[in-house]
Amino acid sequence: MYKLLLVDDEPIIREGLERIIDWEKLDLKLTASCPNAIAALDSMTDDMPDILLPGIRLPGMTGLGIGSACGDAAPHASNADPLWP
Repeated sequence: MYKLLLVDDEPIIREGLERIIDWEKLDLKLTASCPNAIAALDSMTDDMPDILLPGIRLPGMTGLGIGSACGDAAPHASNADPLWP
């Protein structure tokens, strides 16, 4: 089972994704759900996720910035972006 970290500053989006998606059916464990980049980075110090699902525009740092910071903290991590070849 892969560990997933969900990050979005919009409560309705974040909570909706938490409730609507059957994470276990997808072989995912939702380890944390954070409202901003700072909380997300803090949660990664305790439990590094296998998958990061961030919003793009977040207070303090963009979702893409979280991916870069995560790569700095865990050099073995891969930054897979399906939108860019």
